[in-house]
Amino acid sequence: MAVSKDAVIEAFVLCTRKLLGTVLPPDALRATLNNEYDDLVQNGTFNTERFWLFLEEQPDMDPRAAAAPLCAFALLEDKLGIKVRLPEPVAKLGAPEREKLASLAGVRQADVDRVLQPPEPRSAPPAVGRTTGSMSAVTLRAREEEQRERERRGREKAGKWSPTPTREPLTGAKKVAAAVVSLVVIVASGFWIAGQVASNMARTAKGQPIDPRSFAGAIPLSGAEQFTREVHATLAGSAWMSAPEDVRREQLLAALATLQTSTNGQVIKLVILDGKTVRAVVFRSGRNPSLPPQTAFF
Repeated sequence: MAVSKDAVIEAFVLCTRKLLGTVLPPDALRATLNNEYDDLVQNGTFNTERFWLFLEEQPDMDPRAAAAPLCAFALLEDKLGIKVRLPEPVAKLGAPEREKLASLAGVRQADVDRVLQPPEPRSAPPAVGRTTGSMSAVTLRAREEEQRERERRGREKAGKWSPTPTREPLTGAKKVAAAVVSLVVIVASGFWIAGQVASNMARTAKGQPIDPRSFAGAIPLSGAEQFTREVHATLAGSAWMSAPEDVRREQLLAALATLQTSTNGQVIKLVILDGKTVRAVVFRSGRNPSLPPQTAFF
């Protein structure tokens, strides 16, 4: 039986806290998971591929540090009551290697039990009997008097307060920290891949039209434009999205390989659109070309 949505979210935040807490601040990650939960968890499966794609693009990101929290989360499948879909490079690792990576996330069993423990039901207030009724009335009156006194003092102080509260000035370190957190929140709330694609599509300069037949292979495309290091291609119809995912993945990889060959490695990303909707992305890391290309479907 699956646990609650909140428990799944807290379990994922717990697994990422040690190694990725600075890249994915817990509060920002929690808010993003809550907003995007229905897209992430479909048919009882939590898809971690989007996190991998986002992390793989971060400067100086150690692949082991990116994979460890995902492996730790996958080990909680039975406790969560859902399946966890790992990114292809991580899924291809043997079970012993994934367990070894999971241990690097530093997830303690006590913390897992705490996160997955169902909330205790609120107890009803005790009934007031006849014997305690007079005492309760006295207590309530005393509390009411105390509350009124606090409110009176608050009103007196309010006249002396500045309407604009003063804030502690940010030091250089705090400014950097605040900027980093703000940037991560913006990126996370736009949700990584879709946000990156949308920002690229919002360029003021138009892309350079190219012939899709030069790289499409079996993908039915009606047009394509190149934006420096990426190509945006439009489907000629929606039938391609009905093909098996493994087939579409192989076609995407072949199309990107053709583009890289024809552009001497300049193009590292191919975005497939159905009208203005992003349907698929395949890209290769520009900083570490030895890593295998990554794919995602939407």
